[in-house]
Amino acid sequence: MLDSLREKANLLAHPAIAGVIRKAAHLRADLLDQLDGRLAGVAKKLNLATRAELKGLKRNIRELENQVQNLGHQLTHERDRAEQAEKSLGEAARAAKKAAQTDKAQQAQAKDAELAALKAELETRAQALAKHQAEALAELATKKSLEEEVAALRAAAEALPAEKAAARKNGKKKKADEPAPDAEPDAEPDADEPSAQA
Repeated sequence: MLDSLREKANLLAHPAIAGVIRKAAHLRADLLDQLDGRLAGVAKKLNLATRAELKGLKRNIRELENQVQNLGHQLTHERDRAEQAEKSLGEAARAAKKAAQTDKAQQAQAKDAELAALKAELETRAQALAKHQAEALAELATKKSLEEEVAALRAAAEALPAEKAAARKNGKKKKADEPAPDAEPDAEPDADEPSAQA
């Protein structure tokens, strides 16, 4: 068996047989090219697709499928990014809302503190005003009592000269009736006598 294989290999290695084999291969390729050309002509006449066009279509389909897969991956990636962005925006919105609420609470606390301070100041001023009012009322009462005392003193002062004059008249009558040995130092000089001051 090995011998027969060697003989066949030797025959194939013979230049004449190798030339015939090459010619047969070329002839076959030429026949296939001619057949393809005729089939292409018939396909064009019948509006059919040729092998080359089918190969091109298959290649285009493969490329389109690859592009669709790439676009699907990109779409998935972009969706993930959009979801993450939406989450971050939601968190940022919640944080901003919380910060706004905190700011409002702080502003409310500041306003409450300011109102409390104003209320305390108003109460202090009201107490001071009440104190001043009480002092003013006390001063008015004192003034009124002083005015009453002054009026009483004036009335007493006005009544005093009349009493002195009456006492003087009564004193002259007594002196005329009863002579007194020594005049009292408290007795006032008569109106008829010249005063020391005059």
